[in-house]
Amino acid sequence: MGHRRADLFFADAPYSARTHDGYGSSRFTKVTTFAESEASATDSKKALSRYAERISNGSAKKCENLQYAAWSQSEVSLLCACFTAYVHGWWASITDHELGPCWENAFKVHKLLTFAPLPWVETGSRVRLMGDGPSNWTCWLIVGRPRNKEFARWGTLPGAYILPAENHQNRPDRITGGKSLPGMMALLGDYSREGQLVVDPCLGGGTTAIAAIRTGRRCIGIEQDRGRAELCAELVRAELNGTTRSASLRGQTAMFGGV
Repeated sequence: MGHRRADLFFADAPYSARTHDGYGSSRFTKVTTFAESEASATDSKKALSRYAERISNGSAKKCENLQYAAWSQSEVSLLCACFTAYVHGWWASITDHELGPCWENAFKVHKLLTFAPLPWVETGSRVRLMGDGPSNWTCWLIVGRPRNKEFARWGTLPGAYILPAENHQNRPDRITGGKSLPGMMALLGDYSREGQLVVDPCLGGGTTAIAAIRTGRRCIGIEQDRGRAELCAELVRAELNGTTRSASLRGQTAMFGGV
């Protein structure tokens, strides 16, 4: 970060041990072609029916294993402590229901004003195949802000993020860990201003960086895994060039250069 100070801290850090254990041992699958189905984003019943059909007929694949460890209160607290001197605006974290209180506690330690957790819903994103209870489509957005007049006048913000029914997790250029791009664009639009600096210390799938470009923000993304960091760099480079990573790898250039 050097001398720079971020206007928004955002993290989609690893989740709790319960979530990681469930991810690794469940029969959870993902449908590779769900995002390309002809069902529209608003036709949820049709899209979800097709999702279930592909699971039942075997045209789905196992999700890859997570390549990082679960987090607890200690990791959350340490990350916040490392960045408190470098952030003078909003703090936001997408997490699971077990770690939500840990993020809120860490924000409170640094004198931030916290709010009730906000639902981050990706419709149909996960299906409980055991058939013994509800599927979990919801992560939780924990936010906090400085206790001063500037942020007290920020404005009223949405109480939830309900994202389209098509499965953004299956978009062609997505890296595991990436969030809904429309959702991230909405989040950056709500918790930062155009031209401001966003820092994401767990860049993962690079969605924050792409969303920052598309909404006119600046972004510092940090990713400890070198391979994933290089993939994120390719995604950002393609976005700046007006194309996609997959098209760039095939040697395809932007259709409208300089746009």
